Amino acid sequence: MNIEKNYMKKEIGIIGLGKMGAGIAEHVIEQGWRVLCMDPMIEARERVAKAGGQVVENSTQFCENL
Repeated sequence: MNIEKNYMKKEIGIIGLGKMGAGIAEHVIEQGWRVLCMDPMIEARERVAKAGGQVVENSTQFCENL
């Protein structure tokens, strides 16, 4: 089976930006992925937004944007 190099989109959604979620988000952003994140804490969302991630405030926005 021959799979094209660009077959998969480099995007991921992460719900929860605690120690592990934020670390994962920042790492994959550095690798060139589009990252969509959701967390109830504005500070957590701001941290990932500064790293280049796209953040949303609720699950409806999360589903609509991924």
